[in-house]
Amino acid sequence: MAQIRARRQVDGSTHYTAIIRIRKGRALIQQQYRTVAQRSAAASWAKHREVQLENQAVPGRRQHEPVTLAALIRWYIETFETISKWQRSKPSHLEFLERHAIGKVNALELTAAVLIGHVRRRRANGAGPATVMNDLIWIGVVLRAANNVKELPVRPEVAQEARDACATLPLIGKARKRARRPTPQELTRLREYFAARDKGAEIPMLAIMDFAIASARRQAEITQAADPAPGSRPSGKTPLRCRFCTRSGQWSLSAMRTQKWPDIRQVMRVSGAL
Repeated sequence: MAQIRARRQVDGSTHYTAIIRIRKGRALIQQQYRTVAQRSAAASWAKHREVQLENQAVPGRRQHEPVTLAALIRWYIETFETISKWQRSKPSHLEFLERHAIGKVNALELTAAVLIGHVRRRRANGAGPATVMNDLIWIGVVLRAANNVKELPVRPEVAQEARDACATLPLIGKARKRARRPTPQELTRLREYFAARDKGAEIPMLAIMDFAIASARRQAEITQAADPAPGSRPSGKTPLRCRFCTRSGQWSLSAMRTQKWPDIRQVMRVSGAL
């Protein structure tokens, strides 16, 4: 049974050391320990490390071939992307991790120290604290899926351990809030650029930009590729949506809730979007 000791640091914080001792009779065969910032992380490491040491000690226990993190990411994408509707950022971030050097690591031997090293290198190369935190989030998601679905002996909790350590250092953090809005001069330059670009483009970026400013909606809430049936009425949760009809090849603004349509159209008309 593992032992966890709390240690008070100089700065007043408390760290926890998990200690594992394996004995044979009265003889001490092996002793391992790890210090982390969270008691739950220490308990989780001790529990899984005891299982690993037990598996190594028992002959005939099932052994798994090495599998890279990139292979697990590719399996996760191919298995779950078609089941649930992912936003654009999720698959692009997973594919980035698949191509990155961290993808070559054996997922069965992945540790928090390896992930912390990955975070340090990413920050040194210019990545922001929120971006590298997403690395750890998605790696943890992939490891949990591999552990629960494929029953691989990976440790999903190493991602959380790395997040706790990186938050203490600190190497990760939340995204910075936007401190300002575009100036009228910047919007004028954008309108001039999109006006010249839209002459030969399929997507009317000038209208979409003005619509986004007037309605305060995100890109995913404004644009939606659609092939509506003749005479069908739009449906959905978003009151307004800029829709592209693949049959006619034209874009149109459609009301998702009729009672919201007159007010928003008036806002659009005043802002110049209509």
